[in-house]
Parts: sequence; C-alpha cells; structure tokens
Amino acid sequence: MATLFNTLFYNCKKATELIDRSEHEPLNLVQKIRLYFHKLLCPPCECYAKSSSTIDSFLKNTKPMNKEEMEVFKIKLLDKLKNES
Repeated sequence: MATLFNTLFYNCKKATELIDRSEHEPLNLVQKIRLYFHKLLCPPCECYAKSSSTIDSFLKNTKPMNKEEMEVFKIKLLDKLKNES
C-alpha cells in the first residue's frame, strides 16, 4: 500500500521543488497531475504554492536596488521584524 501511495503522490520535498520549477518552466502532464493531487491532500504545500507565486510575481516587478537602497531596506525590514516580535 505504501508503495502504491508513493508511486501516485509526491512527498512534500518533491512537491515544493516542482512548485518552484513550474514558475520557470512547464511541467509535463504526469507531474502536473501528481502535484495537483498532492496539493489537494497537503494544505501546507498548497499554501507554499500560492506564496511562491506571489513572491515570484513581486520579484519580477521590482527594480534592482543599489547598495545604498539595499542597506535602507535591510534597516527598515529589521526594525519591522523587531516591532512584530
């Protein structure tokens, strides 16, 4: 039974690899189907897929930062993280 399950469904590590890869290159039909069913049964991987897609689209629409802008961004981010904890 475990062998059949492992044949039909990806583990979470493989699923996240395919989620990341699918952002940059198309998956074949079998990969798409197996990933679809994995995400149906695994809410954390479904959440990861949505987050990954959002982050990827955000990064595609941002301009590169120079060194000064990066330092300002780091300081603001660290302050925000400190205030939240």
